[in-house]
Amino acid sequence: MPTVTTSTTGTESPWFRRFHRTAVNPRARLVCFHSAGGNANQFRSWPGLLPLDLDVLAVQPPGRQDRIGEPVVDRMDDLVSLVVAELLPLTDLPLVLFGHSMGAAVAHEVAARLEDEHDVRVPLLLVSGRAGPGRTRPRGLAYADDETLLADVSRLSQLDRALFADPDLREVVLPSIRGDYRLVETYRAPVGRTVEAPIVAYTGAADPVVRVEDVREWATATSSRFEMRVFDGGHSYLVPQEAALVADVRVRIDRALG
Repeated sequence: MPTVTTSTTGTESPWFRRFHRTAVNPRARLVCFHSAGGNANQFRSWPGLLPLDLDVLAVQPPGRQDRIGEPVVDRMDDLVSLVVAELLPLTDLPLVLFGHSMGAAVAHEVAARLEDEHDVRVPLLLVSGRAGPGRTRPRGLAYADDETLLADVSRLSQLDRALFADPDLREVVLPSIRGDYRLVETYRAPVGRTVEAPIVAYTGAADPVVRVEDVREWATATSSRFEMRVFDGGHSYLVPQEAALVADVRVRIDRALG
């Protein structure tokens, strides 16, 4: 994996990564939430595809990469509370939230918490690769054996299984992967709750675990407008479709910010 330089200009929080560049006169912050078993590096190339007036932050929870020595957070309410506390000092600019798979659920809950408890309105919520509230189907993998769990991560993320052949690497990455799966499978989104933020949902047409019709249920989670775009590809469509996805995200942000 290539070396990635980061900047934490503007915040010393260990929760966020800025890759490659610092925003110039930013008009908004795009906060990105990774999928289960992932980390902030999923978004390392996004800043280079976006204008300099967007401050792009990738969330880095405990228990992975440079935070490997910290306890994994495996409950949604706890994770959201911690992320929101870190985001509140950054609300001097509008916060646009993007989340993929597990990250979509986290982003949704963060938007709701900011709105309900802190009167902070998110101008745009972007969700990807996850069924709308009430349409998710627990798959019972949180307590599966290591091989089954790693096979699922590899299948959905298109990672080479050989990456997990090293016993030392497996020992390092398994706690955060299992913690993320526990978080997903113990979480139940409040059905009928809406956020004021407009929602744009993205998905892959051939996603093996998320049906397109279930992604459309995100329309019920907003009191504002809802839009959806389907890309070619599976659950990790956003890797081969990265340029097209980020270009669409840019257009949506421009519209939301006016």
